[in-house]
Order: sequence, then structure tokens, then C-alpha cells
Amino acid sequence: NNVAKAEEVLFQMRQAKIRPNSVTWTTLMQGYSNHGDVDSAERIFARISEPDCISFNTLLQAYVKSCDEDGACHVLARMRNANIQQNDSTSKILQRLNTTSMRKSQESPLPSTSRAAISRGIWDGECSPRPC
Repeated sequence: NNVAKAEEVLFQMRQAKIRPNSVTWTTLMQGYSNHGDVDSAERIFARISEPDCISFNTLLQAYVKSCDEDGACHVLARMRNANIQQNDSTSKILQRLNTTSMRKSQESPLPSTSRAAISRGIWDGECSPRPC
């Protein structure tokens, strides 16, 4: 299991008094994301002292892969509250959420205003899609 190996490397880094940086944390988050473990990705994200767009996008990707629209919405709100600008990668991740949601929920797809808001990353303070 690659995640277990990554955790072991992290443990060894700590033993050697090497401080993990954002690349270390983001790589570990990506591993958890790839295994569908959003909770662990969140736990690692919380350890990043100054999250950047890449770390937010990695966390966002974890929620998108698990088809958790509410979780993705909250990541966007946190990103905005941290004054982190979304980039092209953010938009592409959100477009995947829209596409995945449509495929997985054929009987009750998102309303068109929600789909447009998700694909553009537009959210209000309550973390619900705004009308476009």
C-alpha cells in the first residue's frame, strides 16, 4: 500500500527532525484522495500551516472523486476565506464534479443554475450555489 509507505516516510522524517513542507503534505493528501479517503486528506490538509492553491485543489479533488458536492463547496468557501485565487486547475476539477454528478445521478441531476455555479466556482457565504 503506497499510502502506508508514505506514512512511514513521514514518520521517518519526523524522527530525523525534518519538517514536512507543503509538497510533502499535498503528496500525502493526493495518495489519500486516490484511495477515496477524504477524511485523511482533510486531516493532512489541517496540518498545512499556509495552504496554497495547489493544496486546496488537492483537497477539492478528493471531494470531487468521492462525489461529495457539499464537501467541494465547503473547500471553495474555505479557499475564498483564505484569499486564495482559484486557477484553471480549480475550474477543471469543478467541471469534473459537474460531469460526475450528472453521470451518477441521472434521475435527479443538479439544476442548471447549480451546475453552472459549480463549473465556475461561484458560491455565496452559506456555501450553496448562487443563481447565475
